[in-house]
Amino acid sequence: MQVDRAWYQNYRLGTINILNINKMHGLFLICFLILTSTTGLPSFKYAQLDLTKSLVLDDFGIFAPKYSGKAASMRGKTLGRLNGAIDEYEWLSNEFSNSDLITVSNSEDFLNKIRNYEILHLAMHTVADASLPDEAVMYISDDEEVDLETLYNTGLNSKLVFLSSCQSARVDDSNNNISSRSIHRAFAHSGVSNTIASLYEVPDDVTSKITQEFYTHLKAGNSSLFSLSLAKQKYLKGVKINALSHPYYWSGLVHNGLGVHFAETGKNTRLDNLVIMILSISIMISYTLSQMR
Repeated sequence: MQVDRAWYQNYRLGTINILNINKMHGLFLICFLILTSTTGLPSFKYAQLDLTKSLVLDDFGIFAPKYSGKAASMRGKTLGRLNGAIDEYEWLSNEFSNSDLITVSNSEDFLNKIRNYEILHLAMHTVADASLPDEAVMYISDDEEVDLETLYNTGLNSKLVFLSSCQSARVDDSNNNISSRSIHRAFAHSGVSNTIASLYEVPDDVTSKITQEFYTHLKAGNSSLFSLSLAKQKYLKGVKINALSHPYYWSGLVHNGLGVHFAETGKNTRLDNLVIMILSISIMISYTLSQMR
């Protein structure tokens, strides 16, 4: 929200109230700025922003390398076959029939192709050593990788990138070598407005389940931010072994950004804006009357 400097230069900030409303088709941010003038009378500045950009349903790229070797239970370190990632790949290709199944020949080809999509799902191995965060890499095949520096220098226009891989949000948290660089931040730096990434080595099978639930809720009209929360809740409700409800299994995936939703689900935005504006004006009037008594 931008406020004209000439408007507020004679006011001091009283309070800022922020209300997040997570609608079925989007996330809205409503800001009420209550400022006090030199005369002591309150004044209001109101802004309501639709923060959830629209995604084009058929502008969807999916990439999941088929690593050779023994199946791996984690999406990092050992570059074994990821059965869960393959399940994601197949499920997404069926659920989103117009999506593109990305195949690449080398790292340069990979970087060129991922520039073409509004929404991008990458189910793969990544490795990020906590003591050497700048050496984090993404493995696009058994012997081909993309390093962090290259990612930082790649221009992307995606609105949502799901990094379904290990340690893609991991940064160095040691006292001796603090770094703010990570794979998901590299994507953000390159122009991606929303990312979902993992804080540590996530289990392959559980990640696949949560991922599928996430896209189910996203397709149903929820924002990406809310969809991830719903997916985790659905996973916990279905857990039959108590040990598998430990946060280690489901809390590793984190959302960064204000959220996005599919364009087809945003049909009632104007009506919602009207309702929210009426509610906002009512609150302002109530506040003003209470101050005059």
